[in-house]
Amino acid sequence: MLVALASCVAASGGCQPPPQPLHWSVRRGLVGEFVTQGATVFTVGDRVAVHDTATGQQRRSTRLPADLADITRGQLGPGAAIAGQTLVFGWYDFASETGTLFCVDTATLETRWQWRIRWAWTERSLRPTLAVAADAERVYAAAVGKDADNLFAFRLGDGALAWSRNVERFPAEAALALHDGRLIVRSQLWARPGDRHQQLDAIRARDGLRLWRTWLTGEAKRHLDPPVIHDGQLYTSTRENTTRGRLFTVRLADGHTTSVDVETSGSPFARHGDVLYLGGAAPLAFDLRAHRELWRTPLADAGDTSPPMIAGGALDPRNRLVYVADSQRYVYALDAATGTLRHRLRLDGYPRFEFLSPLKALYGSYGARRLETRDGLLFVGTADASLFVFRATP
Repeated sequence: MLVALASCVAASGGCQPPPQPLHWSVRRGLVGEFVTQGATVFTVGDRVAVHDTATGQQRRSTRLPADLADITRGQLGPGAAIAGQTLVFGWYDFASETGTLFCVDTATLETRWQWRIRWAWTERSLRPTLAVAADAERVYAAAVGKDADNLFAFRLGDGALAWSRNVERFPAEAALALHDGRLIVRSQLWARPGDRHQQLDAIRARDGLRLWRTWLTGEAKRHLDPPVIHDGQLYTSTRENTTRGRLFTVRLADGHTTSVDVETSGSPFARHGDVLYLGGAAPLAFDLRAHRELWRTPLADAGDTSPPMIAGGALDPRNRLVYVADSQRYVYALDAATGTLRHRLRLDGYPRFEFLSPLKALYGSYGARRLETRDGLLFVGTADASLFVFRATP
């Protein structure tokens, strides 16, 4: 029998006062993905909706053919983006085993065009979806978990297929990146135990020609946010185990790659000056010029040794803060210079106002999935498909 329960009852044993008031939010499992653009925020769930950034007021919305925020029905792909007057995002339907690329007019919310790609979910170590990216001319989609042709480019204006090709073996469940006419695609390779690695391909955006390839040694992990790109260099990572990883610097002009061991399993999410910030259960700041760790801050609740950190992170340079988060309850605000914990937000203390089964209420995850800072606001997309917006404070 369904019972009406606020999610905080399950996670914290009772609703505690939130650590600071929300600026605004969209709850009830309605936000599978969000995209910010100036004075507006676009959310994708059972509908596409447009919200005012300052107030959260919904300006307009249109229903989608399915609830794309429901992770039991399908998987939204990383990289939802706005190109010109077009919102693009990808989704995989588990029942029909079909990936759909949506192209929506940002002014009217009418669907300009869709493209469907069918493939069977045979590789169970990956959740199939369409990772997307877009520029002024084309939309690019990587079919995660698909063999044969699995990388596609479509004309932005009318959805006509521009080119397609395959990357060995499967595109990974990772965001695509675009830089200087190059599409950067991360792929999952299978090897003997103890010899795990991935690869990065640079694909020429206009015709699909591969320009270079580099290998990333280490265990595969999801990179839902795009890799950090700065001054012609790309920064990404793999992990060796739960505490150690490898940081890679890739020269985008030719793929020349160097690496260094770091004490983290998280991925880079921001660069400011010569400092690169990485997430993980112990987020850290790394000095790229001096090739040394500046700080590393283990984060654990009382009795915990390794919180499940899944959100990459976000940098607020104006307030000199770094935000990281876990999938269960907390967003942590760290001093960008020292790594000192300034404060934390407990997300499971905010009721979702939804009908939950007792099992979901007991075991649900109510922490963060993705973080973003913009114009003095902190956007937190949650694991249970809500969006919380806070004013960033020092």
